[in-house]
Amino acid sequence: PIASKVGQGRSVPLTAERLVNMYPEVAPDGSRSSVVLHGCPGLAEFISRGKRVRGLHRTPADGKLYGVIDNALFRLSEYAYSEHIGTIGGSGRVDMADNGQQLCIVAGQKGYIFTPAEGLREITDDSFPGANTITTLDGYFIFSNPNPGQRGQFFISSVLDG
Repeated sequence: PIASKVGQGRSVPLTAERLVNMYPEVAPDGSRSSVVLHGCPGLAEFISRGKRVRGLHRTPADGKLYGVIDNALFRLSEYAYSEHIGTIGGSGRVDMADNGQQLCIVAGQKGYIFTPAEGLREITDDSFPGANTITTLDGYFIFSNPNPGQRGQFFISSVLDG
């Protein structure tokens, strides 16, 4: 019989059957086989090879997906790059969060705010020390302090104003 399991057991010699991009369904009574195999979509290349995805974030309010790819912020569609928004400095991982009105991106010593109305802006406030991670709570952005001697500390933005 054809493989009908979706996983592999602990003993590969006894349970070596495995389905890839298929799933089994119990066949209706009277069918020639007790299981029907249905194909499901596989993976398709979404971003060109050689590009570095530094971070992704989906905004819960409108379901839009944003990605920092190499040094650019994009609004992505299900098919690939959709809209180039602006430039993000650095080359390492970024972290992103949104407060329902703004998308904030942190990349070490640099931070950025994006709104559809105002576009992408770098955070230039002298009191912004940079951040490695970011989250939100009740409209506030909460940043981790990346500076030596201050690790483990955090700071917050004004409400709905990154």
